[in-house]
Amino acid sequence: MHDLTPSDYALLACFVLSAVLALYFALGKPRAWFRDPLGWVIFSYSLTTVFFVGLIAYAIIFGEKVPEPVRLIGSVLFAATLIAKTYAVHVERARGRIASESYPISERRTMNTHSTPEEEALKNATQIWYKGQRVLRSIVGALVVLVPVMNGAAAALVAYLSEQTDVVIPGVVFVWLNAIVAGTALVIGGVSRLMAVPGFNAWLTKWLNLGSVPKEAIVVSPRTGVVVVKEDPKAVENG
Repeated sequence: MHDLTPSDYALLACFVLSAVLALYFALGKPRAWFRDPLGWVIFSYSLTTVFFVGLIAYAIIFGEKVPEPVRLIGSVLFAATLIAKTYAVHVERARGRIASESYPISERRTMNTHSTPEEEALKNATQIWYKGQRVLRSIVGALVVLVPVMNGAAAALVAYLSEQTDVVIPGVVFVWLNAIVAGTALVIGGVSRLMAVPGFNAWLTKWLNLGSVPKEAIVVSPRTGVVVVKEDPKAVENG
């Protein structure tokens, strides 16, 4: 580690500020960000920013690269959050687009240019309960699986390298590894929350048959246009 220069201190300050932003966004009151998909996108983006700035600071200040697997996984997570953020911007812009110049301005503000009455009914019919709990369940499930698997694999790899070569793996690798696991779990939670958005869930149901209910269970009345969801036949049988 060389003597710190003013630019090194500035880089460390950026790392601290990015960490403060992530903590303030997550813990600042009122804490309602987790109820909105965009909030999860911003939170994931702030965490990966901390991670990315930390990688740069470590490489510059300590004069050595972070191990390749850590950099690769961190870059993939950062790219995923960038894609999610770009999609969120697209969705927010789509919601504010004007349907037609022929409508008064007061009516344009309340219109959704990409939704027909049937599509709006489909969104309502595929509403998902407990969106926040779905996110937490996804994060907990990812941590339960990833933490022991990743740490066990890393420990086995370290033991093998120690026996076969003179390579010494610093303990900080495990810290970064678990940070990556935590970031991955948060990204998974963000994706889970995004998939719970009524419009996105309706799209998954309509085009990929991957929504909260099977596409075959959704019935649209040709006369009224009302959308209803059939009962689960297995639940009816067991009931």
